[in-house]
Amino acid sequence: MFLRRRGEKLELEQLKALTPVDMAVQTDFPWLELLAFTRRENDPEATKQWISRTIPLLARPEIGLRPETQLLLFQHIGNLDADARKELRNERLQLATNAILVIGLERGDPRPEPPEQDVKVMLEEIEAYHCRVFDRTESLWSEHVNDGGFGKS
Repeated sequence: MFLRRRGEKLELEQLKALTPVDMAVQTDFPWLELLAFTRRENDPEATKQWISRTIPLLARPEIGLRPETQLLLFQHIGNLDADARKELRNERLQLATNAILVIGLERGDPRPEPPEQDVKVMLEEIEAYHCRVFDRTESLWSEHVNDGGFGKS
């Protein structure tokens, strides 16, 4: 198992009441093992995808990880070039669009794909919420994916 709860064992009802932020605070992750991406076969392309795509997508504000944890993720991947950042922004937009579509399906209200502007507004609200919760002016995602890569001011 990749995570271990801190402290006492929580009952199912207590787990359901936790927000992603609460979960992040109360969970120990073996980050070095998670970030190492070890496989039985040597597959440089899979490793590259893990570092340039999967790890950054885990640092999206909607995931709810603390800034300290997001920073670990971004430090691990280093700088992303402009094409990689653009691809990540597009992937996040698609994931958010898919989430809206799934919500509609679960409610029995299937609808066509939402306008891109609606999805962007939702992501801006997520950004604002994340910044309020963690007392930041912008998320690390915004700093490193939207504005130009790790280490830039």
